[in-house]
Formats: sequence, C-alpha cells, structure tokens
Amino acid sequence: MKKFQVVVFLVIISIIALGMKLYLVEFSLFPDEDAIGYILKSISITNGDFSAASAKTIGWPIFLSPFVSFIDSENFIDYANTARLVSLSISTGSIFMMYKLARKFFPEKYSIVAGCLFAFEPHLNYNSGQALSEPLYILIFMISFYFILSHRTRFHYLSFLFVGILWWVRWPGIVMLLVVSIIFLYYSKLEGKTFGKYFLCIGIFLLVSSPMLLINFNTYGDPLYFEYGGKIFTGEFGTLQSVNTSNLDYTAINYIDEHGIMQFLDRFFITGIFNIVEQLTRISFPYLIFLIPFGIIFSLRAFDQTQKFVNANWILILTTLSLMVIIFAVIPERRFLFYLFPFLIIFGTIPIQRLIEYGLSTFSFTHKQKNSSLLIIILIVIILSSLFLTRYDIQDQSEQQEQIEFIKLLNDRISGKILDAGNTLKGINYLNLSEPNTKFRSIGQEGIIMSSVLYNENINVINIFGSTLNDFILNSEQENLKYIAINEEGITEIWYPFLSDIYENEQNYSYLKKILDTNELGFKKFKVKVFEIDYNKFHELRS
Repeated sequence: MKKFQVVVFLVIISIIALGMKLYLVEFSLFPDEDAIGYILKSISITNGDFSAASAKTIGWPIFLSPFVSFIDSENFIDYANTARLVSLSISTGSIFMMYKLARKFFPEKYSIVAGCLFAFEPHLNYNSGQALSEPLYILIFMISFYFILSHRTRFHYLSFLFVGILWWVRWPGIVMLLVVSIIFLYYSKLEGKTFGKYFLCIGIFLLVSSPMLLINFNTYGDPLYFEYGGKIFTGEFGTLQSVNTSNLDYTAINYIDEHGIMQFLDRFFITGIFNIVEQLTRISFPYLIFLIPFGIIFSLRAFDQTQKFVNANWILILTTLSLMVIIFAVIPERRFLFYLFPFLIIFGTIPIQRLIEYGLSTFSFTHKQKNSSLLIIILIVIILSSLFLTRYDIQDQSEQQEQIEFIKLLNDRISGKILDAGNTLKGINYLNLSEPNTKFRSIGQEGIIMSSVLYNENINVINIFGSTLNDFILNSEQENLKYIAINEEGITEIWYPFLSDIYENEQNYSYLKKILDTNELGFKKFKVKVFEIDYNKFHELRS
C-alpha cells in the first residue's frame, strides 16, 4: 500500500471520527467541574502563577495556556470552547499516532484497522470533547511506548523524556517509568554500557520532571506531595475530600492493625482487581469486548507479530494495572483506564488479521474478499460505535439554565454549609463564571485564586465522611453542616450510599425538613430536593 493511500485512508477515518466527537459536544454549555478547574488553572498560568494544585498535576493547564492566551473575551464559554477544540484536535491527531504504533505489530492495512478501532471508540470520542487531560495523556503514552520499542538508543532517550512529560500531565503517569525501564533492561544486554545508557535515560526523565517536583516543594514543602496520598488506605473514597478527614494521615499499617491482614488483602487487592475487571469490561463495549479475548489468546503465540513487541505490550498492560489495583479498590473511576485503549486495540486487531489472512478451517479468503471483509468490519465498527454514542445523555441549554436558576433560588433561601449529594450544586460555578463582574481573567494576579473566583457568600459546599447514616449526621453536626441537596437521578453512591433512599421516602426522615423542591417549582429536567437538618429532632429520635 502506497504512503499516499495510507494518508488518504487515515484522513477519511479522522473526518468520520471528528464528526462523532462533535456530535457529543455542546459548545454553548459550561463544561464539568474538572474541566473548569483545568481551564482556570491555564488562565492562571498565563498570568504567571505556576503554583501546584493539591490533587492534580499542571501539565494539561500548561499545554492549554498558550491557546487560551490568545482569547480576549469576558465570556468563560470562549475559553472552555478553546480547551474543547484543543482536546478534540489532540484526540483526532492521535489516530495517526495509533497507526504508527500499530505498524510495529501489523502491515499497513491492519494498522489502518487498528486506527479505526481507536478512532471510533465511543468512550474516547465522548471524553475528547470534555476539555479534560485524557487525550493528551493517551497520546504521550503511545509516543513513549513507540520510542521504547525502537532498536535505536537515541529513541529510548526520547521515550524517557516523554515519560517525564507524561508525569506532568497526570500523576499516575509515573508508572510508565517502571514500564519503559523493564522493557529497556529486559531487551538489552546486561553490561556496563547498558547501565550507563539507562542512567542517562533516568537523568533525562528527572531533568524533565524536576521542575514539577520543585513546584510541589515550593507549594507544599514536599516534592512528591499528593492530596490523597495519606488517606487512600482508609479504604473509603469519602475520606479523600471530606472536611472532617482533612488532617487524617492513615497508612497501610494502620489499616492492618485495625482490621487484620486478610481484610487488608480483601479490601485493597481482591476488591481492586474486581473493580478493574468490571470497568475494563464496561469500557470494552461495543466491539472490543468481542475482539480482546481472542486477541489475548492469539498473542500468546503471535507468529504474525514480533513476539518481543507483543511481550512489551503485555508488560505495559500488566505493570500499569498492577500498580493501579490499590487505587481502584477505593476509586473505581473508568477514566483512569482510558490510557489502555491503544494497547488493548493492538490485541483486538490480532484476531481480525488472523481471520482475514488465514480464514477458518473450512474456507479462506481471496485477495479481493480480504479487502471487502476488512471494509465490512470497519463498517460494522462504525455502526456499533454510532449506536453506542446515542446512549450518552447529552445535556442541553435548558437543563443547564435550570441548574443556574436553582442556585439563584437557593442563594435567596439559605446561608451556611451544604452537602452536594449527586452533582446538584455545579450550577454555582456556572453562575459565578457567567456573571459579568467575574474576575476569572485575572486569576493568578494580585493574589486572586480560584476559590475567590468561584466563591459564593451564602452557599458553602463541603463534603462530610460517614460510614453510616447516623455516623454521617453526627459528623455533620460537628462540622456545622445545615443542608443536604439530593438529586433524583441518584446520589453519588461511592460517597453517600446511605442517602439514596431520602429523595423518594423523605417522610421516613422526620429530622430532615424539606426547604426546596425543583419539581414543585416546575423544573422540567433538573430534579433536586434540599433538606435542612434538625439535629435536636435527630437526637430525640435516637434517645
């Protein structure tokens, strides 16, 4: 296949994929909280503030900052759309990198198929328009892996350089250092010259990542500071961001002392593995779920691929997943697994190649039938992906306007601390950033920080940890929590499973006084109830 034909195919694939991505983006709406945080941080960086964030690295905001610096607008949506376009561009451009990586394993036409599986993956297409860090994170993962597979040492240096950049983008990116180190040493002769090259690779990695470590040290006094590091071994997601556990420092030894080694293994390893398998299964739909199992089997005897490269792919997948088991035991967030898609797709392409090239025991394809079959497979992938995209619930302008109107009403009726059970209060950010006097463009200047830009005088949103409803109410009383806002579509189960019954059965909780119900106010899409906690009545019922 000629290079020009390959480029034409990839451009056509990219155009179709871009159409799928754009279908899922509503440019008139505010993005979600994480994206807002990234965008505000990128504006802060353009104003000279490079301070570290407590729970996120700043690589993605740094990457965004040159683009947002060209925007001169009082409308935050313009900045959000710029970030969306950047992430969409990276995601679309990554299709070409997927092809290049697949060429390490397959001939041109099957590498194009791998590019299709990547381009039309619905989870990635949805994520790519959210102005989040995943598209850049996935691209750099592929680049680093591509270079470490090279036979030339100078490309190995580039692999470690990109691992340093990867760590800037997402904190878990550090696991890639172990991956490329294993691959480098496993496929090199263990001699003095090899170790010299390896130490140079490590030096390049440290040179790239050291500014981030210095920023962390200057901000928090610890180059390896991470907000959740001292709480992950509680085994409870709710402790990570709750005010009543803000000073908690709980180690694995503490958990073992309190619960025993068997409970520790069950909570952090068995549960973690189960959550990873569950989320991997979920993100494998609609088509990888059928391809990956066969690809895994065929990869064990991959006579059409270089076994060295197949083993390297296994090293990446198994090493990174092994190091994420503890995290997934507490935070089963499927977004954390999106970086695996390119490498799972490599396995997913192997059975397609086997089927087309060798057929089944009863028949084999002619050259013309091979090309026709590949086209049919690509069409099936497009159809499955398109049908899957329709499952996504795309927010519209009216729903977001109801969220903002809800905050206006709430602001007139309450004053004090409130708990958000189910993404009920994200309209606060939308309202603040849509106000004409918002100082978001000055964030990072003259002591203006993100919290001051998003500050609401009457509504103070906090999180409270409690293992049971009674424990939660008692902890809430200690923190002077006055209100709870609950979404009809479901509370955040990982945070507050014991609050899930309140929306439908409020009459069973007499110590919760309903003060606002959007359904009674005529809201069409945003269904939320707000309750005030009567602690005196709560204690009366307990006594």
